[in-house]
Amino acid sequence: MASLSLFTGPMGLFADMASMQKTETTSAAPPTESAANTSSADTLAYRCHQSAVNAWSVAASAAKPLAWTASRAALIAVALADLVSQVACILASVALRAAYVLAALAARVANNTVLLARYAWACKRAERIRRKIYFEIALVLLGPGGSLLLIVLWPGWIVLAAAIWAVWAVV
Repeated sequence: MASLSLFTGPMGLFADMASMQKTETTSAAPPTESAANTSSADTLAYRCHQSAVNAWSVAASAAKPLAWTASRAALIAVALADLVSQVACILASVALRAAYVLAALAARVANNTVLLARYAWACKRAERIRRKIYFEIALVLLGPGGSLLLIVLWPGWIVLAAAIWAVWAVV
């Protein structure tokens, strides 16, 4: 009996089936009229069997290229799936590297911003501006006659608070 192999070529499995059919058809001899048990039923059965074998070989011959095409299409589909998975892995790797680079870049930007703020705070121009701001704040607090500072820092607030608390406690 012939071995069945699907991937031996474009005719693989069907070539083996065709060879098996040839051995079956050659081994069976048609019934002869001179045999003792001959009847029209035997002849009819042989003709039907022979027609079925012929029909099977025609169907197998028609299916040969389709089966080969289907097997190649399956191989191409597997190759494409492998390619897609490799591209996905590459894209994931690139995304991870980009995230790492962006995180490192953000850390450098933050560090450089802090350094820039320190340098800006320590420069002479910023120091002059700070002195002017301090002077304006002191001018507002002390003002003409220092009335705002006097109201905030008046020692009588302690005596006034004690008197209000005593009245509130009694009532």
